[in-house]
Amino acid sequence: MTFNMIIYSAAICATWSLCMSPVTAVRRLDTSVTTNQHHHQHLATLSELNTNATFRAPRRTVIGTNVDVPTANTPDDHLVTNLPLLDNDDFPTKHWAGLLPASDDGDKYLFYWLFAPDQEQIKKQKVAEKDIPLLIWLNGGPACSSMDGLWLENGPFRLTKDPKDPNKPWHIDIDPYSWHMAPAYVVYIDQPVGTGISFTTSGKYPTNDREVNVDFYYFLKKFLQLHKDKFLTQSDNSDNTKFTLSRPLYFSGESHAGHYIPSMMNYIQQQNKNSDITIQLAGAAIGNGWVDPIYQYSAQDAAYGYGMIGKAQQRALDVLEEKCREKLRNGIYRSETCFGLLDAVLDNSQGKSSPYIVSQYDQRKWEIKNKPRDFPPGHREVESYLGGHGPTIPGDFDFRNVLEAVHSLPSLKAGQVYYECTDPPYNALKHNDGLGVVPDVVDLLNSDIRLLFFNGIHDLICNHAGNENAVENFPWKFRDAFQKATRYGWKAPSKQQLGGYMKEHKNLQFLKVLDSGHMVPMDVPDISLDMIRMFMYHQSFQSYKQEIGTLSADESNPSCPICPTCENDGEKEAESPIASPVSCPKCDDCNKVCKDMKPNQESSSSSAGTSQLSGMVLGAVTFLTMAASWMICCLFLRRRRRSIDGHIPLSPRSGYDMELPKTNGFRDDVDESDGGGYADGENGHARAID
Repeated sequence: MTFNMIIYSAAICATWSLCMSPVTAVRRLDTSVTTNQHHHQHLATLSELNTNATFRAPRRTVIGTNVDVPTANTPDDHLVTNLPLLDNDDFPTKHWAGLLPASDDGDKYLFYWLFAPDQEQIKKQKVAEKDIPLLIWLNGGPACSSMDGLWLENGPFRLTKDPKDPNKPWHIDIDPYSWHMAPAYVVYIDQPVGTGISFTTSGKYPTNDREVNVDFYYFLKKFLQLHKDKFLTQSDNSDNTKFTLSRPLYFSGESHAGHYIPSMMNYIQQQNKNSDITIQLAGAAIGNGWVDPIYQYSAQDAAYGYGMIGKAQQRALDVLEEKCREKLRNGIYRSETCFGLLDAVLDNSQGKSSPYIVSQYDQRKWEIKNKPRDFPPGHREVESYLGGHGPTIPGDFDFRNVLEAVHSLPSLKAGQVYYECTDPPYNALKHNDGLGVVPDVVDLLNSDIRLLFFNGIHDLICNHAGNENAVENFPWKFRDAFQKATRYGWKAPSKQQLGGYMKEHKNLQFLKVLDSGHMVPMDVPDISLDMIRMFMYHQSFQSYKQEIGTLSADESNPSCPICPTCENDGEKEAESPIASPVSCPKCDDCNKVCKDMKPNQESSSSSAGTSQLSGMVLGAVTFLTMAASWMICCLFLRRRRRSIDGHIPLSPRSGYDMELPKTNGFRDDVDESDGGGYADGENGHARAID
């Protein structure tokens, strides 16, 4: 059987290579049409990308020149006093918004929106002024706006319209679970430049982590200096140029912000050595974060737990995951092998022939294949409010009045039109898709910075199983102790019911949040407010202890990196590599099964030679037959391609063409040397991480 499989594989590989080498690969598609695909790690099938390209042109910013951004000298210069659709009586809390430079040449500006803490909560929680933290919120993408967080997740504002009467005026409701109610100062920042309302006049978008960090750090110092009455204190009475933070500083964000935040925090720590502002870091709360792709491209463990795939399918994807890891170890950070791990689960979630597909952001929800996504709900309304496109807002509403109210009209003059996610900064950073930030995380942990990783348990794209594997394997000084730490059920105070499961040791915490998917604050706003309040104010999550023994990964399986199989009885490595030592079955159990089966194997050995000979003959005949069939198929496909002027078939079995030039490239820098992660070679997805 093994010989036959080798013959079959050789036939397929040889003939397929001959067919495809002279022509452009079927699964190539210009990433310029991924307009709606890089929100929260959007993965879009080729047909979906083609559909979206029909509906909307790529979201690109137009580079402007000679843009005058008024200098803000005091916080009042950025005070928001008259926001369209908001009744000021409904929201007495002070808030500030505007543009601040991210470079000293006047080329780059980042947009921020800052909210003061709720005064009633300060009294209720009995918090001293100096203990009220500053919390920085970032969405991911890369290049997705933090206005998602403000308007859809944990900010105070919600755009509301009458679903029955589209002509009825919209208004802004106040979310009672906004994180400024913790209490905290909360600032939402659009970064990197080119994201949301932030802009560059030269088109010099960051291309790596350091460039992102340099821009952000420059902006952060300008922000703290402008609002120094709230955030800074003079660190040396004899030197009025040296300042330090006057309150705790936390970061929070989700998805690709799990990449941004550790890198930024580590950069800030390095800059503190020679800066006129010392920025002490208290910690970070990262939701469904994209931190370590070595463990997080995998979706099969979560999918198996949800019942979406079977055990045999899980094992098949385990083999594919090991191939993905090998590519990542070799510095190939955009590989279809890795993308294929999630793609396989999504595309087969209801069967290949079904018109429905499970949502990658919440496995409880379903979407229609080949239709533009509308996730997260409400983001198109925010695009109307801040960018002037999308659903029409009734009355004499003009989005330019909103930009004026938040002191950001220069952004529009620079050619930056607000979209939830924008292409240019995404395209500049997408090559780092598979590059993790574990060294930054380890540096922070070993510096005793508090880190909370929380995960909605119904997410697939940044799923709880992959994230837990990543967190468990951070190579920090207390790794083994964290692996063995006791888990607790956490009772959320707002509901007096179980909100999730917490595991913690020292300054590292991992929380699985119930009833939520990729965007935890959107799904469970009350519980997420409990979580961030308890984290920032050092309150215990240990409500109900789980009385189950624990072992570290090394203790559970110290000598079994690759288990023996019944075929080789442990004399050589198994043919199917195990994803990691943590997931490897115990060797004792494996050996026991092999021992029980050994008599049957011995009794059948007498017929092995005859079977092998007949298998070789059958394999040779099969090779010749398959080779001839594939050659005929390839000649037909090549002739058909030549007859189609400028079109590429969606797949070898599709009945229609994609209206794209043959020269277009799908993920120009994606490695496809392995043929991708699909047995049928049909589906490809454009990935980005929010």
